[in-house]
Amino acid sequence: LPEEKRKIPDQITTYRVDVNWLNSNIDFKIIYDDSVLGYTNYYHEVCPKGVHYVKTYTGVTYKNIYNGIDLHYYEKGGVLKYDYIVAPYSNYKQIQLEIKGAEKITLQKDGLILIKTKLGSIIEDLPVVYQNRKQLKATWKVKNNILSFEVREYDPRYTLLIDPAVRIW
Repeated sequence: LPEEKRKIPDQITTYRVDVNWLNSNIDFKIIYDDSVLGYTNYYHEVCPKGVHYVKTYTGVTYKNIYNGIDLHYYEKGGVLKYDYIVAPYSNYKQIQLEIKGAEKITLQKDGLILIKTKLGSIIEDLPVVYQNRKQLKATWKVKNNILSFEVREYDPRYTLLIDPAVRIW
């Protein structure tokens, strides 16, 4: 748009929602996927000199974030994704996500999670769960401000992949 037609806000408002991994391991390892060519520089008012030459990676894994469970963050189609990889005989129910900063967290009738904030809502889609290339039925569980998963008909002898997709932000 031409400069005279752009709307420039008088102020910018930010709001923060934190997700904490309850009872997670503190001695997990971080493993980086392939590095991307080049680097990134960051500038911010609280750090006027900036942070320079920051490497970027195609993904990062938090190895053993819970006993027998890895958390892998990566980019897919321009969207940040994350998966929990649950090793055989590990308990996926260890994964508990504490949401801080939300006004209200609701499990909707369609199974989606609605996280209401002062500046809008975040909608978490149904988790997609795979085992041996077969999709399993999974749902969210909500208790107070803690999210967890319920997976049906899974076999603890095999690896479980839990993909909690963020639908609308």
